[in-house]
Amino acid sequence: MALFEKLKGEFYDELKDRNVNILQKEKEPHLFSWREKDCMFHYDGYFTEDARYLPNNEEYNYSSRLTLGSIIRGVVGNKIHFYLDFRNTLIKGEKGLKKNYNPSKGLPITVAGSNVYSDQAIAYFVYRFPWGEFSIGRDSFDWGPGYRGGLALSKNSQPIDMFKFQLEFKRFKFTSMSGFLNSALGRKNISAHRIEVRILPNPVSYTHLRAH
Repeated sequence: MALFEKLKGEFYDELKDRNVNILQKEKEPHLFSWREKDCMFHYDGYFTEDARYLPNNEEYNYSSRLTLGSIIRGVVGNKIHFYLDFRNTLIKGEKGLKKNYNPSKGLPITVAGSNVYSDQAIAYFVYRFPWGEFSIGRDSFDWGPGYRGGLALSKNSQPIDMFKFQLEFKRFKFTSMSGFLNSALGRKNISAHRIEVRILPNPVSYTHLRAH
C-alpha cells in the first residue's frame, strides 16, 4: 500500500482533478513549483554520474560520464502543455571518441583537451482538445507491436523535430506524425500513421511508416 501511495504522488498533476486522495507527503517534489487555478509550472535539476573501473591486463581503466541538466514542464489553461529537457554530459576515460557534428552518427560531441562533451535536448508543446491533441517540437517516438516493443520506431534513436496529430473516439484512436531526419546524405522526411481499435483488453492496430 505504501508503494501505491508513492505512485499516486508521482502522478499528482494528472490525478488532482479526478477525486483521488493523495497524501501531502507523497506528492512529487520539485526544486521549484508554481500553481494557480488552471496553470502549473515545475522546474527540476538533473544529475547523474556513471563511473566504471574495467580490468585491462594487470591494470584498471577508469571512465566516467557526468551529466547535468534541467527539466521544465508546465500547463496553461489545462489545454497547452510544454516540456523542456536539456542535458550536458562530461565524458572522461573513454577512448576512441572523436569530434562529431554529423547527426547520422549520433549525438554531437565536442573535444576540449582530455575532456569530451555531449549534449541533448528535448522540447515540445502540446495542445489538447476534447477529442484529441496536437503536438510540435523535438521528441522521441516509440511504436511497435505492443506497449513494450519499438520495432517500428524506437526511443533508442535520437530525438527528431516533428509534429503529431492524434484523434480519439470511444474505442478508436488515430495518430499521424511527420518528422525531419538529418543525415550525412542531407535532410530526409519521415511520416507515420497508426489506427488502433480496442476490441479486446489489448488494442489491435495498423501502422504505416515511410521515410523519404
